[in-house]
Amino acid sequence: MLRILLSIALITSCNRFVKMVDDSYHEKIDTKSGADHVKVVFSHNINGETHPCGCRKFPLGGLPQAAGYLHESKQDSNVIYVDSGDMLFPSNTVPNTLADSIKFTADALANAQDLLGLKFFTPGDQDFALGVNYLAELSKKVKFSFLISNAKKSLPIKSIPYSHVKVGDTNLVFLGIVNPDILSGDIRSYFEDPIESLKKNLEEVKKMSFGSNEKAPKLILLSHAGMNFDKVLAKKFPQIDWIIGSHSQAFLKEPETVGNVQIAQVLSRNHYMGEIKIPFNQKATSSYKLAAIDENSEKKMPNNPLIPWLTKYKSELEEVQKAEQKRLMAHSVDSDYKSQTYISCSQCHTKQTEFWQETAHSIAWQTLEKAKAANNSQCISCHSLDFGKPQGFASTEEIVQGNDLDEKNMDAYWAEVNTIFKDVHSVRELKKGKRAELSKKWMKVDAKHSVENNYANVQCMHCHNQHPEHPFQIEEKTVQKDYSKNCLQCHTADQSPEWYNKGDSGLATTVNKKYVDQKIKELSCPKM
Repeated sequence: MLRILLSIALITSCNRFVKMVDDSYHEKIDTKSGADHVKVVFSHNINGETHPCGCRKFPLGGLPQAAGYLHESKQDSNVIYVDSGDMLFPSNTVPNTLADSIKFTADALANAQDLLGLKFFTPGDQDFALGVNYLAELSKKVKFSFLISNAKKSLPIKSIPYSHVKVGDTNLVFLGIVNPDILSGDIRSYFEDPIESLKKNLEEVKKMSFGSNEKAPKLILLSHAGMNFDKVLAKKFPQIDWIIGSHSQAFLKEPETVGNVQIAQVLSRNHYMGEIKIPFNQKATSSYKLAAIDENSEKKMPNNPLIPWLTKYKSELEEVQKAEQKRLMAHSVDSDYKSQTYISCSQCHTKQTEFWQETAHSIAWQTLEKAKAANNSQCISCHSLDFGKPQGFASTEEIVQGNDLDEKNMDAYWAEVNTIFKDVHSVRELKKGKRAELSKKWMKVDAKHSVENNYANVQCMHCHNQHPEHPFQIEEKTVQKDYSKNCLQCHTADQSPEWYNKGDSGLATTVNKKYVDQKIKELSCPKM
């Protein structure tokens, strides 16, 4: 009798184990009515970005926009959405001064990916910016699965080595590897050699029973390793059908083919998403395309839930950033010498000031106000003068300075300034005359509140040198000869791709000196 009871207990235990394994590693999905294919949509190198920067001339990316694209993709087929890493953070280090806001954004982005229906995620080196324990906690909260085939047992992240997804009678098997060579030393120790791990896991997949009447599985590898390593994997494992790469951010309009293996990568920050279409007819071939995630994409989904989500996120992030800014102000180092702002310059250089007021530079700070990014330290330095420097200002609360500007008067000041711009959608799209009109109104508010220094906007001292005792002491060299070095600190290939030459893939590469020289000529003030 005892033996029977033990046998029953053992069978029950085994059944429970099989169920747990099935829940983690296997999933069956009914095909969408009328569909003749399934789509694997992928992203990577989102770099902690929830929405496109307001400075970009042709903005791409954004979570509401991705939601619209995914919604449209699901109309004619099942969609499996995956990400191959560098999703959560802008880099693999997090400055202490920005830790709260960057972590807040990472948490929010993970939540948004659940809303978007992300299924599998293979983390990259940037995703470990807050350490292994951060990802371990996150892995317990999110709905999507961490897919890591070469994780050691010591890795505390809740993950799976592979997953079998059956759509109708089409079998897909997903695996994921992280190249330890691109990780920092302490994190590297949690990962096995990817090649040995893939050998082992592919042997496990080989043992799966797909039934004599069922189609052989399509093997899809999420790889955070870089293009060169992906090519090595393709040669060693010709049985893999697709490698969805990342890290190197290769912009592939067509897949890179190595033998029978196809490698796909897209650009960063959800500017594009990749789409692999796998037909149910085994004799038909898979296809690949890049989908541009533009401003209109968000409209493709009725009642897009990521639109109110983004509004709420921005509002909450602003409060986190305000607290960070206050801490910066508390630790700021003051200086006896303060950089002179356009208020001082305008007193003598009338002709130059009037020219400057016609440019977008003169009201550039309003781009941040419109985007609710006025407390975002990653944006402030390009829209203001001397942020974080003793001769400038330490936080947005100090960006405008004057003896009469206590807390109450400061609120009144910004209320008046923002009222001037309440009907402005884009600073960039305004005509010269309108920019000048708005800039002059702002200067009147400065005068009304006895502002001594206003470090907002891109202004005179971004380009010009000045002796500390100017105008009583004349400088030997009054202007910097090479303006482009200053300009290109903010006009990067990401923010201003039109300033750069295009490579074979159509992406910005080297600086287009002729174009930059022309832009500098257009923006140079009249000579004194």
